[in-house]
Amino acid sequence: PQALPAGVRSVPSQARHLVFCAPGRDIDLRIAPSAEHFVLTGQILGPDDAGTVEIVSEHLPAQVPRVAALDTLGEFRLDGVPGGRYRMTLHLAGEQVLLPPIEVGAPRP
Repeated sequence: PQALPAGVRSVPSQARHLVFCAPGRDIDLRIAPSAEHFVLTGQILGPDDAGTVEIVSEHLPAQVPRVAALDTLGEFRLDGVPGGRYRMTLHLAGEQVLLPPIEVGAPRP
């Protein structure tokens, strides 16, 4: 299934908070600047005990995907993510959930 954006909180900083809804799950995603790159942290709220989160750059599709495992609370963290547009896929209990494209940092021209 594909997740739908549930809300975006806007604050006067480069940090962003996004919330997505998928069948039986809510996905909380935070994007914050860290030195020259960004940190993506989040939590999957739902019935899953295990899984992974994968991001792939839309501008560099040949790039190796970055993957983070969910902890026991469904939380994940990806450090050192360069700015750009990404596709995020959740791999959960034999199911894949694709989020809408995510802008990390300022949108590219």
